[in-house]
Amino acid sequence: MMYTVSQVLIFICSAGAIYLLSRNDKFSKYGPPIGLFGAPFWFYVAINDNAWGVFFLQFIFVYLYSMGLYNFWFRKEKKTEHKK
Repeated sequence: MMYTVSQVLIFICSAGAIYLLSRNDKFSKYGPPIGLFGAPFWFYVAINDNAWGVFFLQFIFVYLYSMGLYNFWFRKEKKTEHKK
């Protein structure tokens, strides 16, 4: 049962996070928290399936989602674009 729930939550969180991050509007900032919410389910499934590549790749995803969370939610100054 937990395995099936994990698979469903992986799908919802991953697809939702990527969709929100790909938007160019005020909803983009919700992508990283949703992606981070799905991380424990990725770890659970990877350990149960002995999918060690997925397990270690998830550390990279957690790091990248954490960077997005920091940039969208906690960073005080906005990055300015470089003019050519």
